[in-house]
Amino acid sequence: MLNKETKFSYTGELWIRDGKRVNQPKKFEQFSGEIFEKILTHTTIGASTVMIHKNIFEDVGVFDEEFEVCEDYDLWLRVAKKYNISLLEDKLTTKYGGHEDQLSVKHWGMDRFRIKALHKHRENKEAKKMLVQKCEQLIQGAKKHENVELQKECEWYLKQNS
Repeated sequence: MLNKETKFSYTGELWIRDGKRVNQPKKFEQFSGEIFEKILTHTTIGASTVMIHKNIFEDVGVFDEEFEVCEDYDLWLRVAKKYNISLLEDKLTTKYGGHEDQLSVKHWGMDRFRIKALHKHRENKEAKKMLVQKCEQLIQGAKKHENVELQKECEWYLKQNS
């Protein structure tokens, strides 16, 4: 339910993949209210569905251009940390997936970027817990695939958050 006090809202999405309508997995459930901890694993807020009051940008900033991907995740965490979020469940946007030019296809290991965003919120117990969990998962994969660079990066974040 939206009202004049609402400063950030988003809507549901209709998902189309490879030309066919698909149901959103349970992990993409959307929420209203105080959602910071509910979106720590990944964002459930579609950037093209957002309506945001300009004062929020003045307060928390805009997209961090240092992020190749997950810049929306980073911004939504900063917003959700300080503001209640309103969800209009109507599917007002159609999201098309399954294309090679999607950022989630072009960039492997999206959690690498989520860790960077979570690091900004490490004073929050749940954010720190999620950061550690994502680092430990990525380290296991990095060892398996002999990705020394990723392993060192994740170990650095773990050391900073121990």
